[in-house]
Amino acid sequence: MVLFIVILSPYYRGIYPDYYKLPFLTLIFLAFLIYLLAMVRKKERLFQLSLPEMFFFLLAIVYLFTIIVASSKYSSVIAFISYIAWAFLFWLILELFQKKSLKMFLIQIMVCNAGVLSLLAIFDAFHFIPERFQNFLGMSFWGLYFSGRLATAFQYQNTSASFFAVCLFLGIFIYLQEKNWWKKLINGVLLFLIFFGFLFAFSRGTNLIFLITLLFLFILVRKKEYITSVVLILSSLLLPSIFLQIELDRCLSQALPFDFLVLFLIGLGSFFLLSFLFLPNQQIFLVNKINKKLVFFLILLVILGIECFFVFFIQFDVKNFTFVRGFGEKGRDISFETKNVIYRFTFYRDALKMIQKKPLLGWGGGGWAARYFSFQSHTYYTKFPHSFYLNTLVESGVLGLVPLLFLLFYSLYICIISTNQNQSISIIPYLGAGVFLIFLHSSIDLNFAMGAYHIFAWTLLGLLLSFYPLQKLKLSIPLIIPLLLTLIFFILSIFLGNAEYYYQSGNEYRAGNDFVHSAKAWETAVRLNPWHDNVLYQLSNLSSDIYLQTKKEEFLNLALEKNQKALNIEPYNYEYYRHRADLFLLKGEVDEAWKDYKYSMELAPMVLGNYEKILFAFLNLLNSQQKSINPNTLSQIKVYTDEVFHLYLENQLKSTQPNPPSEALNFLKRDIDTVLGGGNTGNSITED
Repeated sequence: MVLFIVILSPYYRGIYPDYYKLPFLTLIFLAFLIYLLAMVRKKERLFQLSLPEMFFFLLAIVYLFTIIVASSKYSSVIAFISYIAWAFLFWLILELFQKKSLKMFLIQIMVCNAGVLSLLAIFDAFHFIPERFQNFLGMSFWGLYFSGRLATAFQYQNTSASFFAVCLFLGIFIYLQEKNWWKKLINGVLLFLIFFGFLFAFSRGTNLIFLITLLFLFILVRKKEYITSVVLILSSLLLPSIFLQIELDRCLSQALPFDFLVLFLIGLGSFFLLSFLFLPNQQIFLVNKINKKLVFFLILLVILGIECFFVFFIQFDVKNFTFVRGFGEKGRDISFETKNVIYRFTFYRDALKMIQKKPLLGWGGGGWAARYFSFQSHTYYTKFPHSFYLNTLVESGVLGLVPLLFLLFYSLYICIISTNQNQSISIIPYLGAGVFLIFLHSSIDLNFAMGAYHIFAWTLLGLLLSFYPLQKLKLSIPLIIPLLLTLIFFILSIFLGNAEYYYQSGNEYRAGNDFVHSAKAWETAVRLNPWHDNVLYQLSNLSSDIYLQTKKEEFLNLALEKNQKALNIEPYNYEYYRHRADLFLLKGEVDEAWKDYKYSMELAPMVLGNYEKILFAFLNLLNSQQKSINPNTLSQIKVYTDEVFHLYLENQLKSTQPNPPSEALNFLKRDIDTVLGGGNTGNSITED
């Protein structure tokens, strides 16, 4: 079952939304429950923990306590259950994969996965995947190639590049050690596909981290013949790509499968030709003739070559003897002035503002997504601050970051110590390099926003630690306690997973204007998961829509009731407050509505759309009740309209990147002023 989880998880769209993630959590709990029942059958009474396992469970426990102070109760509950599942998976990897053959089998599976994902992305670029198979068993095989980059089922090109880079290290070891010629051919094809995926996912951050990790691998490997082997394999992969990548990029972007296949096979054949010149029996003979200075020169040459290739992508047109710019333009804007880099620094700065407010225990799981609107320096939208460590600090504070960092530094420390003592060829340095790359790259990107990447990362870390004899701590727990807890989590995850299914079903019915079935689906979701604030918010929206059609007061009251429940779960959501204000406005309670509108603007001072929707609500009220509205209400709306406009301008002055003047906001204010002055709002932008 653990193998099934690890193999299948990357294909489910990176199991990014809870709809895909929760079934995998259920499978992890089930696997752990089965293992504990096996321990009971063996009449074992105690549940012991090694030091890494203890610190992983400690991190999960910190997430439990963050629920008390969480900005979003539902997100914090899901984050806690997720970390318990990752801890269980980590524990299973350490305990189950003791035999070297099992470890190598799992590593081979990961390498195969990377090759298949690269191939699927190529198929998607050429539209080879029929529409009826694009959501096969929930797997979303669409959008795997866009904007000239491979995204794979991990959704984001940067995350895909990181996954490929780690598997590239593992694939190099397997390819170098394989003696059987036909297995070597298969692994060679996989290695070339992985390198192709890494190259065409094109992440500048991953490329830089790859170079740093390459140096870290050389420090771990140490012996010159092993270093030379890695250098030669990378050179064999790199050299054909230098001459082919512009044409390969053109074939992908223009969907020319035959031309692509020819070029791809030429590159693959060139790789085999170059690498077969250095098969193990010939390689050692060659290495013995190479002195240390030449080895260091080769290493330096390859590193500089890779850096020039990945960073600058300078290509030479042999026909016209000129430099050309094709695929390389993606790498030419490497600087701290690019939009993506500037945005990342903004995210980090705003995350630090949040951390300063709650440094000890953080804002709870999902805390960034729930509260970043209040702290943002200018308008942007992201549910993750593009740094795993900053996100951990935001969610769980210093108490959560300490066990995480201890776990990582402890793992890399024993990896470095063991490789210094053991100089025989081993997978351990390559696993260590993979773990190093995962957690270094995640400091500057959002890889851990995806459940599949969690599964991949903790599995790899567990495999690395399983090579060492970790002493079990005296801290022992009666087996009945983890057994009961796992059973509770298993049942809870089933309820949460089914609730997410009904939530998604309700969304589909609602998109088709089927009010009855959407309401039934969402009510079922709430019964299964009373913490699901999104469901309650959707029910509130649905009730208000029905009220607008029927004018029956009970639907307006129901909308207020559901929205209040959503606010109880997520009390800092500016959209929920704005929606409640809209409902108060429909009831004619303008002052109550204004309190919520004002607080909504305080929670999201930089979000232009929020100001526009508030003025649009005022305009709708005026247009629908122009004849019957109270004169005092008209004067109130006039004052509130001016204040909304003033607050927007005031907050824009504080923005580090002010928005251009909002035409929609200006038109809305003008239309409101026209109605209040007795005019007509025709020929306005707001008619649309």
